[in-house]
Amino acid sequence: MKHFAFRKGLVFIRDEKKFTLLRRLMDGSFQLESEDGELIKCSEAEIILGCSRGEWVIDDAELEAPLVIDPKISRDLSTFSEEEQRKANRKDEYLRRVTGGQKFVMNYEKLEKQIAQVAVELNDPNPPSALSLYRWNRKKQKGRGSPVDLVDRFEQRGRRLSWSKTVKDIVDKAIEEVYFNHQLYPKVAVSELVETRVGQWAKKLPPDNEIKLPSKSSIYRYIEKLEAYNVVSKRLGKSEADLRFRSVKGKQIATRLSERWEIDHSPLDILVICEKSFKPLGRPWLTITIDKYSRMIVGFYLSFREPSAYAVLQCLKQAILPKDEILAAYSDIKTPWPARGIPETIVCDNGMDLHANALISFCQELGIQVQFCPAKTPQYKGSVERVFRTIEEGLIHQLPGTVFANIDARGDYPSEEKASLTFSDLQHLLIKWIVDVYHLTHHRGLV
Repeated sequence: MKHFAFRKGLVFIRDEKKFTLLRRLMDGSFQLESEDGELIKCSEAEIILGCSRGEWVIDDAELEAPLVIDPKISRDLSTFSEEEQRKANRKDEYLRRVTGGQKFVMNYEKLEKQIAQVAVELNDPNPPSALSLYRWNRKKQKGRGSPVDLVDRFEQRGRRLSWSKTVKDIVDKAIEEVYFNHQLYPKVAVSELVETRVGQWAKKLPPDNEIKLPSKSSIYRYIEKLEAYNVVSKRLGKSEADLRFRSVKGKQIATRLSERWEIDHSPLDILVICEKSFKPLGRPWLTITIDKYSRMIVGFYLSFREPSAYAVLQCLKQAILPKDEILAAYSDIKTPWPARGIPETIVCDNGMDLHANALISFCQELGIQVQFCPAKTPQYKGSVERVFRTIEEGLIHQLPGTVFANIDARGDYPSEEKASLTFSDLQHLLIKWIVDVYHLTHHRGLV
């Protein structure tokens, strides 16, 4: 399934016929026109589900801005300082509001008016110029298309090097071999290696072609200008770099919808029975994805499988796609479940099974950044950790067959005898509780 956004002029192919998206109607559905002039009306959910099944295909030739993904980028926005995050998010907000999801067009007069309008909406006394907006858009196009591309990189500024290309290559290689080493060699080791190799190179050159040895201080300055996050990542490991440079300790912040989805697993405190024998099967595992900004549960996966990459993928599949078909199966659920879309970052446990190629490849294809939490850091996904307790106390502990949170709470309650819910019953109750209770209950952490 391709990564796309609904916009006027987007072309789909269905049954070997092209359909062009014309407009969004008052009821939220879309009007499309076929090649022969036929007008059809489709809901957003119908198109997205059709694309996921291969019934609808996006015409690649009509995509004006194909998604560019750089799998080498591993740093996320939260590893920068709060000020750098604020500035990057401000730039991204201007770009999103001015373009409205459409292709960026460099029209000075039009852009200046749009920028002025956005500045009023954001209460920004110092709006950017049209040229600045153009440069920010170029950065996002060349990068992965996220606010990370808009972070100011001050380490790249300063006076230019007077080194020749040969000397710079020697210094870069020396840094890679010596300084980017878990032995934690000092900067002087780099300088000494550079001196040795420049001397060896000089012997190969004719007398009239000299090579200038860089000073020790210039090498030190060059090393100090390297991005600190990358230096720590190379010398001490990525986990240590993430811990050192994450600006918010103990509390992860999201500033918009789908910026950060947290995923976690937990066995539910209830015994489920077999639909045929009516004997207890055991406690099912629940995998949940929650949107950090809204605290909305965007998807879940219930099974008897223990935590795995498969469970995460199934949970993400439900989270990304519309929920219309899921809700249509239950006539007693009337509340909509509008959660869908592609997140910027997903946060999950650091188990080896979750590093599976299938999960990594899936996220890279959709431009999703995966953040694996270091051990003993529950604050990295505190929102989803808390929602499990809410589910247990608000739903599971009130159902027949619950085993409660511990032996003391259970007392002499006969869980095996009281168990009466099948797997499908539990899934039905869970969906109803999510959309009719949890999503409609005020969250104290939100304004």
